[in-house]
Amino acid sequence: MRASVCLLLIIGSASGFAKCAIFTREVAVSANGRYRVILEREKKYMIQQKTASGWVMRRSGKIRLLGHHIRPWISDTGDRIVVTDEYAGYGVYNESGQPIHLAAPGGFLTKPEMKQRFDAWTCHPEGRWLRSSAISGRTLSLTLPTKRVLKVSLDPSSEATVLQRAREIVGRQDTWADRATYKATRKGHQWTVLVRRIEGYDQEGRPQFVPGGERLLVIGSDFGLKQYIRGH
Repeated sequence: MRASVCLLLIIGSASGFAKCAIFTREVAVSANGRYRVILEREKKYMIQQKTASGWVMRRSGKIRLLGHHIRPWISDTGDRIVVTDEYAGYGVYNESGQPIHLAAPGGFLTKPEMKQRFDAWTCHPEGRWLRSSAISGRTLSLTLPTKRVLKVSLDPSSEATVLQRAREIVGRQDTWADRATYKATRKGHQWTVLVRRIEGYDQEGRPQFVPGGERLLVIGSDFGLKQYIRGH
């Protein structure tokens, strides 16, 4: 009996390690079938373009990955690589393999969503944050544990992406992220976002703001939060 239990433990441990093994090679083809990206375990990538004579190399090199439970994507223009890891987060890269935007789950999940991560197991007791993912045009759609869909631009220098990032940050810091106005201003390589909490609307439908309910966010070129200033 004791030997059987030990054998089951060994088999279970081996199965767990196999599940958490580092990937060897992952391949993804763009929706239009013109490009494909190949990721290899040495953190190397290749972008290939389809021609009349077959696949030809376009770019290759090293790439920084957030984890090893990965799924790659490539845009229809071949200039953006996206890599999702259902435990570690996601990354958007240019065709040179340089990260444009890297995000760990703590950077975009709300507190309730962090608690609803699922499929926790020995190697990853934190559980998965990603239910599904897809690319359409220049937008990555990520379905989160609460089934909220996070839209990520493949061109994250845009104001829309900065505002999205600001909403995610306020959602982690306060409880009224969806009841506020957001105004972004670019200053050099940084953005400032003025957030004003709405307490209601007047008879003409204009928002009425909570006194002292302002937040000023300073967001860097890497879309990380530099400052979170509360109003008084």
